[in-house]
Amino acid sequence: MMSLKLELCLALTLYLVAFHRAASQCLEFAVPPMDTVAPMNSMTCLTCDYPDRTDEEWFRDGTSILPGSESDSCDCEVFPNEGTICFNSVSATDVGEYSCEVQIGFGQICSSSAAQLTLAELPVIDEITDPIRVVEEETATIPVSVTGLPDPMVQFIRDGEVLTNGSRITVGERELVISDVDMEDRGFYSIRANNSAGVDTHTRTLLVEFVPSVTVEQSDEVNGMVTLTCTAVSYPMPDLNRWERSSDDMPLIGVEEFTTTDFDFTVVITVTVPCVSGGYFCVVGNDRGIKRTGITCGEGPPNPPTINVAIESTTSVIVTWDSVTEPTATNYTIQYRVAGSSAYMSRTILDNGGSNMERIGELRREAEYEFRAASANSAGRGEFGMITTLKLPAVAVVTGVLVTENVVNNKRGISITWDDYPDPGDGYLIVYSISGVAQQSISVGPAVTSFLLEVTDCNSILKYTFSIRAMNQFELDTASNTVELEVNCAFSSRVVTIRNVVPFGTALTVMWRMTAGATVEGLVISVTEVSSPDGDIMGIRNYTVPGTESSRRSLCVGGLTLKTTYEVCIVANVSGRAEESDCAAMLVRTLEEDTMDVSSCVLPTSGYSQSSGGIPDWSIAVIVVGALSIVALVFCFMGICFACHNSHKKGEVDYGSKSIEPPTKMMNNVKFPKGNVNCLSRSKGHSTRWSEHIMDTVKELESGVPTAV
Repeated sequence: MMSLKLELCLALTLYLVAFHRAASQCLEFAVPPMDTVAPMNSMTCLTCDYPDRTDEEWFRDGTSILPGSESDSCDCEVFPNEGTICFNSVSATDVGEYSCEVQIGFGQICSSSAAQLTLAELPVIDEITDPIRVVEEETATIPVSVTGLPDPMVQFIRDGEVLTNGSRITVGERELVISDVDMEDRGFYSIRANNSAGVDTHTRTLLVEFVPSVTVEQSDEVNGMVTLTCTAVSYPMPDLNRWERSSDDMPLIGVEEFTTTDFDFTVVITVTVPCVSGGYFCVVGNDRGIKRTGITCGEGPPNPPTINVAIESTTSVIVTWDSVTEPTATNYTIQYRVAGSSAYMSRTILDNGGSNMERIGELRREAEYEFRAASANSAGRGEFGMITTLKLPAVAVVTGVLVTENVVNNKRGISITWDDYPDPGDGYLIVYSISGVAQQSISVGPAVTSFLLEVTDCNSILKYTFSIRAMNQFELDTASNTVELEVNCAFSSRVVTIRNVVPFGTALTVMWRMTAGATVEGLVISVTEVSSPDGDIMGIRNYTVPGTESSRRSLCVGGLTLKTTYEVCIVANVSGRAEESDCAAMLVRTLEEDTMDVSSCVLPTSGYSQSSGGIPDWSIAVIVVGALSIVALVFCFMGICFACHNSHKKGEVDYGSKSIEPPTKMMNNVKFPKGNVNCLSRSKGHSTRWSEHIMDTVKELESGVPTAV
């Protein structure tokens, strides 16, 4: 019983210890004291809130602040039940680091983080009195340098309105940016910086340099005389101020009056002149340019036309305008220049009574040009209208043009390819000539980047030249470099050409080449036995090379008879039609009695170059070594060779796993259209049609390709 009581007492003690530890663990403050920037003489409070606290104490720079209405450590008041300390009127003596401590269960003390009480500082803007100067159409920047605590907010004000972001105005934290400045942007700009401590202001002046702005007016006519008044606003100060008579550009003597503001100059020029048929111009100029503004007394020069400038090519434009009728114009002056240059080039064009057009060429590619126009009649030439600006484009040429010989519809042809063009417009134009004679150009769609051209009337050496253009508005400028290709029509254009036929005992090795680009679905090699002078066909053996072995270039044909003449012909299945190879007399071979028999007719398919003829490059060394090897091997395998020879005489060929009837079963997966097999024998001057014999064989085709023939 005593033992049980001790155990219960121990368990209770351990529980109380664990509870004490859990209850005494400090948690995060719900609201710790926060850094505060307070204006001078303002009321400010700091808060220290902890859940389930039993007591609290505030500290300033590590020194305890006693609760009560007034503290000895600061001009403040502590409210312990609210976790708050308040300053009735903050001053420099209250600045410091404040923290609090709270007491929780079982006397555990928890301390908060420290917070800094700082006195706010008034904003101060650096005063800059120099004006900001900028040229019209450039970008103006008004910077601001300001200090204060907390960080002041800056505003830009003009004519009493706070500026905000717009199409040309960007308001930053410490600058104002105005893009594409014009004369209306000149003037005063106020800067206002404020924070909790107060406000500071400053004013900057923006000066804009612009071409003079001119207005003209005339008084009523008195005794045939009128007074002309020209008012011009300019910055910088104008250095050219006068009236001119439009008929002869003669300057007139007048009276000038100047007035000045902080950001421009105004000049008023008056002159009294007789009111005669014609007009007068007020001419005012400064460093930025000259403005010429006309006025009519009676019927004077016509108004300027409104022009439209369109790009024709990378070096030419088309200028169009409508006729001016009030008053009527008789001719027009078109002026143009590279933007930024001083002198204009001029064209004078007679009015045609309607729509007018002028082509201007020999311009600089990628250059920016300015165009303007004026009208004229018997009273003189009127003022030039507004400037139209246009930049000529940079146009790339078609690249990557490559021409090679190829097969087109199983005939000799040319393959033309080129790189994709970014903007082909309606497509591409293939411009070409044959031996210096221009041919009809060929157009293809915008998605096409290759073309196959069939070579016709090919009976000599032809020289082809090609150039590719993109059919957009800059067609002539997009022309590629000229690419040439020489086509020698003396060479055969057949898909398959026999290279050589080499006898090996009772076998023939047939070697051939394929024309580049041809798609061959299979080959039939026909070996014809010719045993009489008249060329009668005694027997035909057909052997196949399926399309799956299109890379093969040789085949060994076995089981032939000694002292017999054979002729070889190759028929190719090209895209569904049969095409024969050449069967020249040089391909006829007579097997001699003393020629050694060969039991295996397997030759390497590599080493036979598609473009080279005759025996392979390694032929001499291989043939010598091979001949010696065959002499040695024939004695070792005499029994096998005789067995193979006898099986051939009986019409059997070893297919690896079984013996079947040979020639008609050696054309695996090769399909030929009926009636198109036309292999002609040309040996000994005879021409014998083999179609019926080969077609009879094709009908009997079955699967299975011999591993050795």
